[in-house]
Amino acid sequence: MRYPGPERRDLKTRAAISARLTSMLSSPSLLLTVGEAQRLLGIARDAAERILGHLEDSGVLRQLQRGVYTPGPLISGMPRP
Repeated sequence: MRYPGPERRDLKTRAAISARLTSMLSSPSLLLTVGEAQRLLGIARDAAERILGHLEDSGVLRQLQRGVYTPGPLISGMPRP
């Protein structure tokens, strides 16, 4: 369902962040913190937390400890423990 009115999201920025994330997640041995994601993607900390949380919910990442993520089984091909 589309909502009337202008698009609020910056789709160019979203596409650029997605491309950078895809590149970062290509390493199955990656350990990624919220702070590193914030710095590498050039976004606010709360946005980095939301993005990494969504990726964890979808199985792309798994959280090893608070704020530390690694590629999940969808990326690494490894089963979840």
